[in-house]
Amino acid sequence: MNKEQDFTSSIASEFPWMCINLLVGASLVSPFVRNLLGANRTIGSKFNKLDEEDQRDVVSFVITGIFTSLALIAQVYGGYDVLVNNSDDMTQDQMDAVYVFLQLTVIFLWEVFFRIHTDPFRRAHHLCCMLLLQFATTTIYDTKNVLYVRVALLLGFQVTTSQLSLFASFAERLDLFPKSKFFLSYVAASATFIIKTAAMVASCYFFQAEFIVKGGDSNPWGEFW
Repeated sequence: MNKEQDFTSSIASEFPWMCINLLVGASLVSPFVRNLLGANRTIGSKFNKLDEEDQRDVVSFVITGIFTSLALIAQVYGGYDVLVNNSDDMTQDQMDAVYVFLQLTVIFLWEVFFRIHTDPFRRAHHLCCMLLLQFATTTIYDTKNVLYVRVALLLGFQVTTSQLSLFASFAERLDLFPKSKFFLSYVAASATFIIKTAAMVASCYFFQAEFIVKGGDSNPWGEFW
């Protein structure tokens, strides 16, 4: 049994509204990002020649890349002691950072609806990640158990480690680095595969150790996970 803590805070209590505000904010920022890309001296001409679908894709790559990078920073700051040092103690600042990280990952849901066409496997991946992270957030708030903070942090790496693939897709749409296109795609795909596989293996090991060997948590949420 992991140590219980008071995870209630203004950020936690306003979590649903902050997620909604993030989705609305990303939608409002997208025209501004589109104008910036179109006016850029280096890539503006290439961006303006793209059709609506590809322009939306490029805008989504930029916004999703920014938000997931901010989420990764909050994730590392809030979860370093919990994951690396296996600590059961968290400061209020660290817990707030974890909630901020969980809120920022909602950008994946925005990406699914903002882009005109999304690969079915990508859509399924994004929606599954969002559901699991929202369940983890609810579990943290309901049980006040650090065990589920680790669950959320490990699952979150599936969302917050997509920067290289987003950059490769951004460069491909705008035909940047044409001579290095294959190499860039290969590096991005390899790095994404390694990082996400490592996160999945770590998650499986953690779940096996906590929920099978140790028996998890003796409440309905423990049975759910």
